[in-house]
Amino acid sequence: MARVVVIDEVTATAKQEVGDKVSIYDDGAELSGPGYKGFKILDIPGLKADELKAIFAKKVPERSVAYYASIGGKWTFDRPQEKMVWKNPSSGKWCFLEEEPKHEVTFKNLTDSDIEALSSKEVSVSEKQAILDKVVDKISLREENLVEVEDLNISMEIKS
Repeated sequence: MARVVVIDEVTATAKQEVGDKVSIYDDGAELSGPGYKGFKILDIPGLKADELKAIFAKKVPERSVAYYASIGGKWTFDRPQEKMVWKNPSSGKWCFLEEEPKHEVTFKNLTDSDIEALSSKEVSVSEKQAILDKVVDKISLREENLVEVEDLNISMEIKS
């Protein structure tokens, strides 16, 4: 059984919203006491922590550092400008990563009945995996992160 710690109303802030995944543990992890007050603990029988981590890793877009050379083809003492970028899986285009989310994925698209089904021993693993498909990455939810980097996308088109 996997145990997932998610943000609840008490711990929600501007950078961490209700439903954001904080951490994942296997069964047997002690998740009680004052350190976990205000978080929701989701027990998901039938799946192990490593399996959940693999499911969520597929949802997180590729990220990289892009460099901007102010003087093309000349040596300079000025360090080039650098900025984080991410590859939007829906468009295949590189975008500026203006605001890095604190947590990579969120459960906020899941309904209360989805959460109950994840915790149920009666629900099959395949049904749970279908519910987990509703978990989304946080980078693509922020409008400011959707600005495409034309230079990087042009170089990708040339390589193709």
